[in-house]
Amino acid sequence: MIYIFDVDGTLVHETGGDQCIRLFQKKYIHKKTINQIKQLQVNNTVYLCTGRRLSNFLPLMKMIECDNNIMENGAVIIKDGKVDINWFTQNKIQITNHFNVEFKLICNMLEAKGFKIDYLGRYNSFWVSIDSTSNKGSLYNMQALLYAKSSLSFFISGPKVLIQPEKMNKSNAIKYLTREKYIYIGDNSNDYQAMYNCFVPFTIDSADNEIKKLVKLKNGYVSSFGGHKGIIDILEKLLYNADNYF
Repeated sequence: MIYIFDVDGTLVHETGGDQCIRLFQKKYIHKKTINQIKQLQVNNTVYLCTGRRLSNFLPLMKMIECDNNIMENGAVIIKDGKVDINWFTQNKIQITNHFNVEFKLICNMLEAKGFKIDYLGRYNSFWVSIDSTSNKGSLYNMQALLYAKSSLSFFISGPKVLIQPEKMNKSNAIKYLTREKYIYIGDNSNDYQAMYNCFVPFTIDSADNEIKKLVKLKNGYVSSFGGHKGIIDILEKLLYNADNYF
């Protein structure tokens, strides 16, 4: 079976402790979580699926070694330990100097209009900071500037918006990697389509309400715990009681 794990909010949380390892700034993974995933990998395949860029993802990749991983919310695929260029080619994306050529032009245009852009270390997506107190720096103004770019997707996270190619999302990246049934463990709206398409979804109590509703609708499993306890609980179910769910 293939098990696909979202990272932030699922495997990794903001609370630490003696039994946790710090991975990123204010983000921790529990030692038991790492050991459980390694146990799961003995007879199964595991992918990690994240919105993070490669440089921010490397610490976790070194702890949990997988042949295939999905980054930048599906805009980038790591296959056999390397960035999969064919995923870009198949979607007609030109990468030069490790970044999407069209996106570089868009970033230059938005910066000229006063928007703050972050694409450092990213291949195929970028963040735009939104200023809700200014019409010039508003979400509406940014979307108006990009109105003709119908092939883009927008993921809003607080005062920032992540922009990436519309078709290069987590769900389509999974379809590109495998046609087999898969189990998806996630917590956020950017996991929704992948969880909708999966065989059985799992989530934790601290997940978004729309995700918990979807999991219940698909007869998956919602842990009664949130945070580290939630993912440890899910992994216990996958290791020792999987037959109860599929």
